Amino acid sequence: MPAKYAVTNTGSRIISEKLPGFKNMKASYRWLGLALFGFWSVLVVIASRDNKRKVVALSCACLFAVSVLNLPHLNRKLHKDQGNRESFLHLASELVGELIGLVTVGEQVVFLPYGNDFVANFLFPRFGLKSCNVGDDKNLQLAQESWPSILRWFK
Repeated sequence: MPAKYAVTNTGSRIISEKLPGFKNMKASYRWLGLALFGFWSVLVVIASRDNKRKVVALSCACLFAVSVLNLPHLNRKLHKDQGNRESFLHLASELVGELIGLVTVGEQVVFLPYGNDFVANFLFPRFGLKSCNVGDDKNLQLAQESWPSILRWFK
């Protein structure tokens, strides 16, 4: 989120700039990962200062419990993911039916208004089409630099 929209400064700018890969992660994973890293860091400090096996064992047990409790219910997730894939493939086949008579192989196609265009990026390579659409908002500004001049008007 751009700083001008923030209610207050969270102090995470330095982390996003300096910690490799942190800026590219989705927000919920980023903070969970940072919390687990912090917990691991505390464990390392405790283990290096005190040679008390109980403290280390308790810390390891807590870390293990947090990790296990964050695992999804695998059977439920598998069925949900299968249903999502079937829905997506059904949607894709419907869109292909709509596009078949309108475009030819090798054409460059763009969907407007642009945005999160994952479906376009999934379909186009399958049918030999090129697209100016990008998969997420982070890459939009970078992609717009190589757009044909007519599309720059839509920025």
